[in-house]
Amino acid sequence: MKIFDTLFRYLRNKKIQKEGGQLYSGTLREYTEKNYRVSVGMYTYGSCFEKRFNLGGQAEIGRYCSVAADVHYLAANHPIDFITTSAIFFNKRFSHFEVKDVERHKLTVGNDVWIGSRVIITSSCSKIGNGAIIGAGSVVTHDVEPYTIVAGNPAKLIRKRFTDEQIQEIENSKWWDYTPQELMKYYPDMADISSFCYKIQQISKE
Repeated sequence: MKIFDTLFRYLRNKKIQKEGGQLYSGTLREYTEKNYRVSVGMYTYGSCFEKRFNLGGQAEIGRYCSVAADVHYLAANHPIDFITTSAIFFNKRFSHFEVKDVERHKLTVGNDVWIGSRVIITSSCSKIGNGAIIGAGSVVTHDVEPYTIVAGNPAKLIRKRFTDEQIQEIENSKWWDYTPQELMKYYPDMADISSFCYKIQQISKE
């Protein structure tokens, strides 16, 4: 049985490599959603594909995200109003008894989010907005607004990445709906938010 498991993993990994690896593989995305309860958008890469990313809940991650090493989503808490916090009395995976499971949460991560290494996201965070950046080593205990940079333990706002007007332009453009090949046509404009967003919006009008 172990030989067949090893062969299956080898063939699956070969197929993932053939499809272009983490950024492009549909096979890897299907496997991650089925086995780890994490839905990962196209062109996203990182530790979100690993078994230890989602600890007990469910996660949905958008397109073009960058998730560094050792990022974890803690989707549930030990009950603090019980007489005990032992998992034997609330987690069916650890218990041989009929116990009621604790509430398990879902995390939704927007598009083009960059999460630094060793970040911990707790169950009290349910949403990380488009374009957000989370500094390495942060502990995220609340929702993160779009296009903000947060860092620390607990993570706090450092600053917005863009002006409100620029943020609205980016949101309206929905550039993440396009392929890298389509977007590369406008690569020289990527440092000019207004120009890039304007040109992207013209695609849908053609």
